[in-house]
Amino acid sequence: WFAQSSLTHADLLAAALSLWAIAYYLEERPRRAGLFFAMAAIAKETAVIGGVTLAGWEFIQLASALAAQPRNAPDVLARFKNPLLRVRSHAQRAALLLGISCLPLLFWYFFHFLRTGHVFANSEFMRYNVAGTLSFERFVLAFLQRLWHVTVHMNLLVLTLAAVGSWFFKVRRQRAETAEPTARLRNGLAGGHRAGITPRALVVLWLLIAAYVVTFSTIGGALLTRYLLPIFPLVILLGISSLWRRVPGWGAVVAVVGVFFASGLLLNPPYSFAFEDNLEYAQFVALHQEAASYVEANYPRKHIITAWTASDEISIPSLGYVSIPAVIMPVENFSREEILKLGARARFGDAVLLFSTQYRASGWYMPRFQWWERSNRKFFDYHQDLPAEEVARILGGRIRWQRRRGALGVAVIDLGHSDSDVPTPGMPVNDR
Repeated sequence: WFAQSSLTHADLLAAALSLWAIAYYLEERPRRAGLFFAMAAIAKETAVIGGVTLAGWEFIQLASALAAQPRNAPDVLARFKNPLLRVRSHAQRAALLLGISCLPLLFWYFFHFLRTGHVFANSEFMRYNVAGTLSFERFVLAFLQRLWHVTVHMNLLVLTLAAVGSWFFKVRRQRAETAEPTARLRNGLAGGHRAGITPRALVVLWLLIAAYVVTFSTIGGALLTRYLLPIFPLVILLGISSLWRRVPGWGAVVAVVGVFFASGLLLNPPYSFAFEDNLEYAQFVALHQEAASYVEANYPRKHIITAWTASDEISIPSLGYVSIPAVIMPVENFSREEILKLGARARFGDAVLLFSTQYRASGWYMPRFQWWERSNRKFFDYHQDLPAEEVARILGGRIRWQRRRGALGVAVIDLGHSDSDVPTPGMPVNDR
């Protein structure tokens, strides 16, 4: 959350609005819950998952209440009028949540269709995020990785282990001197024991977590962690609640968990992850600023072979990296397959801007599983970037400039077609 809060992704606003909506729902204020779910869905359409999930839960309770009605009830309308079973209340909440949260998004899709002829972006968007993801094998692999995200990723493992360990302790009794009877009832301290989260709230939290995990295991071309932003606070809440109820000195345990969370911002995990998941993205941006400056100074308006995101950075001045745009010869990444695909096209390029497109952990503590890597290459664009030296050898160029910061690297390879044969003064040829 901290790393994402310093970026401008739509996920952060959608997550914040979703959390407000969930809070209002638990406070039995369905109109406000529906309104905030609607705003969240406008911020990012996938936030509609929350409203639809809770509306579905209300419909299930409605069906259960109807089934429990006396068989001699005169008609269906009479069932809805029965205040004892709160059937009307469930029906109203379901209609409000579903209607309020979905209608603005539906209107937006209708407007989008009128203006573009597409309901959901365009055909490539649908292929990448929906059509290309509907595979049982992919779902299983994505589901396992989503479970990893909500239990292990970025030191969540520490909280997960602490919460599981707390189950071996008995529920603690609340000391009488620390809470009056009325306060115990108000705070959920039943019978002298710490009651924790109410059963109704527990069901809601687990339903939302399951809905997000299953949905984003089914759709979405990239398994980005930020898609699950709305449920990370729910996972943390469940863990902290278990510690509070059962573990003596629970505050010290929470403090240790907090230290591990903070360290995750600066220390990279021993496995592959997206740069945006911690402050590694700042190193990524700083390296790309240096590389863009070098390319602009030495290859103005030249043909540059590179991949996204650098392709945008050096060709769109409004992004702030360059003032003189370069001509881009795009590649998907810097794997051996992509570099070899260039073939004769490479002779039309003046330089290659090479950079780390993925974080790849290495060392004895990170074993390699061939079947896992093959599956990730097939479904999730997993690949291994070639080192700059190997790219230069394949394309017949030479490294003119190179920088590394930790696991990240960037290099400019001259292909012999540049007007400049001498690097700009002050620009290092190699700074490994």
